[in-house]
Amino acid sequence: MRLHDSGSVYADVTANLRLCKNWRRYEHLAIHPYPRQWVSERVLKNDEIATVRPVLPRDSGILADFVRSMSHETRYFRFISNIEELTPRMLASLSHIDYDREMALLAVIQRDGQDLLIGTARYIDNFDDQSCEFAVVLGDAFQGLGLASYLMRRLMQVAADKGIRVMKGIVLAENKRMIDFCKHLGFTIQRDPDDFGQIIASIKLTPALLEKCQASS
Repeated sequence: MRLHDSGSVYADVTANLRLCKNWRRYEHLAIHPYPRQWVSERVLKNDEIATVRPVLPRDSGILADFVRSMSHETRYFRFISNIEELTPRMLASLSHIDYDREMALLAVIQRDGQDLLIGTARYIDNFDDQSCEFAVVLGDAFQGLGLASYLMRRLMQVAADKGIRVMKGIVLAENKRMIDFCKHLGFTIQRDPDDFGQIIASIKLTPALLEKCQASS
């Protein structure tokens, strides 16, 4: 113990730091910080630059505008429902997320000094520490620019970093474009045994696949 000139009592303290190999990033925290390591930029085929970043609570407004701007078909394929816009509860659940068990990546460009959301990809884990369900959707005017593949490969990297080993998604059997997209990325396509109107797309996040994702980033 020592007495400082100011009157404070303090002691000499030493600390040894070591790597906890069995702990994931921020596992010891109750509230996980914003995962800035997943912020990136992508040059689209139309030469616009999209910022791809994890969702923030303040993004509820651009999420609402994004869904409103979708065609009826795109909304139906994404939500498997004839919704016209997101309810306040849906907006809250999509913009206020627990980064430890789910992720939503937004692709945003600047138009007239404002953020314009043009695509999203998200997953939520199945509470088995091994698998998750995913979804991806682009604005109708921004399809075919190479963004969907980039979003999904980034999402795979995030999921693998959290220990996820398998990604699965439900796709309507009539959504041929999405099924072809999943096949292009290497997903296995199977009929849903509980609903023949749906397809289950699944993929294992193997080291070889993740290396390919990294190379594409």
